[in-house]
Amino acid sequence: EVLQRQPERVQAFLLRTSILDRLCGPLCDAVLLDASASGHETLEYLDRANLFLISLDTERHWFRYHHLFADLLRQARGQQAMAGGGLDEDHIRASEWYEANGFEIEAFEHAAAGHDVERAGRLIEGSGVPLAFRGALVPILRWLESLPTTLLDARPSLWVTYAQVLLSSGQMPDVEARLQAAERALQGAGTDDRTRDLVGRIASVRATLALTRHDAETI
Repeated sequence: EVLQRQPERVQAFLLRTSILDRLCGPLCDAVLLDASASGHETLEYLDRANLFLISLDTERHWFRYHHLFADLLRQARGQQAMAGGGLDEDHIRASEWYEANGFEIEAFEHAAAGHDVERAGRLIEGSGVPLAFRGALVPILRWLESLPTTLLDARPSLWVTYAQVLLSSGQMPDVEARLQAAERALQGAGTDDRTRDLVGRIASVRATLALTRHDAETI
């Protein structure tokens, strides 16, 4: 009832920004690309109208929707979305904004939700430190588990990342199979710097596995 009582523009804002776990004016502007409306002003309107918006800081810069309201909005958004999948441009624009503003984990999560495999794979590497070592281990593993084998075979680096994430999460018995899949996918590849790097990463993971078995010869 609350949603249906809102003007059409506000309903569109609510539905499209429901993909965001937290909201601020510039992020909403980046997602909606609507020059006729200000994300900051719309959030202020929602706040004044008590539309299930919760402030996350004293400056009232960041907000989130009440969890139940967010669930309803996402369900309604899903019902309106066109069938067939593909890239979700709202998620991709959110990912681009988060990356530009230094929020790499959020950038990865929206790239994954937007089905942009190339972008998500790149963001996993992080700026200096891979995201798996910065609190994103579970979402990365969940995303890799969801990918079809054919897609992983086309991107051997994702097989290697998969093995590294499994190793980091303590799932030792599952690591070797991913390393072997990476090696099969690399067969016939040229010996450029990227291929050599992947071969080195595979060796590094195997050495770490051997370390857990105190296998000095393999190390």
